Amino acid sequence: AYQKQQDTLIVWSEAENYDLALSFQEKAGCDEIWEKICQVQGKDPSVEVTQDLIDESEEERFEEMPETSHLIDLPTCELSKLEEIADLVTSVLSSPIRREKLALALENEGYIKKLLQLFQACENLENTEGLHHLYEIIRGILFLNKATLFEVMFSDECIMDVVGCLEYDPALAQPKRHREFLTKTAKFKEVIPITDSELRQKIHQTYRVQYIQDIILPTPSVFEENFLSTLTSFIFFNKVEIVSMLQ
Repeated sequence: AYQKQQDTLIVWSEAENYDLALSFQEKAGCDEIWEKICQVQGKDPSVEVTQDLIDESEEERFEEMPETSHLIDLPTCELSKLEEIADLVTSVLSSPIRREKLALALENEGYIKKLLQLFQACENLENTEGLHHLYEIIRGILFLNKATLFEVMFSDECIMDVVGCLEYDPALAQPKRHREFLTKTAKFKEVIPITDSELRQKIHQTYRVQYIQDIILPTPSVFEENFLSTLTSFIFFNKVEIVSMLQ
């Protein structure tokens, strides 16, 4: 069990009576390592301790065990099931264990790409209700805070459809035109010629993901703030990679 203290300390014990601590100069550095530890242990980075040190009754512990043994069953990915999928995604957000399981199920079944195919169908059919459900679903999947899912969602193949889904916020009278902005208005200015296609792709991806975080996603509530920590890390590591490639 790791414990975060005073924003810049991570402490833990190895063997009996052998305590270790990592001390950070900056809170940001501490948060970044804490996120990694929490990610490996399947915890929400908002926790102060990664494993429960408090005594929980034996009964509660056994109640949780069967749940961890199987994945969440996803509804078939089809138009008639969008409402059910949206309900499922939003219902797991309050439980770290269920979020972890949903993320695994989405990953194992290549579900995100299937959802984005449904998005294209809904747009062609002008199915507003379906598009509103897809907004909830994609936003909920972002809040699962999983780097492996981000790799899929932010790939060249998928990112514009993800942005498309996020245009259809049910709270808005008219959908936003984010794709139009990203493809037509935003211009890529090369201060130096960039010939490496992988580097160019990374720059485009980072700009778009940053746009999703800063412009598209509503300001998160206190409840949601921690759900986007991996998104912040994703952008940060992309920037590190871009600088390394330039060097």
